[in-house]
Amino acid sequence: MQAPSGVLIAFSTAPGKPLTESTGRVGDYAESLAKVLDVPGLSSDIVFRRVGTLVENRSRMARSPWFSGFHPPGTLLTLPFAPTSAEAAEKGPL
Repeated sequence: MQAPSGVLIAFSTAPGKPLTESTGRVGDYAESLAKVLDVPGLSSDIVFRRVGTLVENRSRMARSPWFSGFHPPGTLLTLPFAPTSAEAAEKGPL
């Protein structure tokens, strides 16, 4: 699959690689992505490199996330700072 210009498509595993079972509520990829997205101020390139490393480590190199497309380096996927609980409560749900 080829992503359109300016679009990044992320898959939990590369073509031809097994999708291993998870012991948790969600898979290793979703859990890793949620963990990394919780870190404030990360750019897209850093987010997906960290997710890839976590998934590879958890699967003992049996699986590696696969990406198609391109996000310009520096594109923020997370807030540049972590709001306090009071700030988050004030804003309410997104």
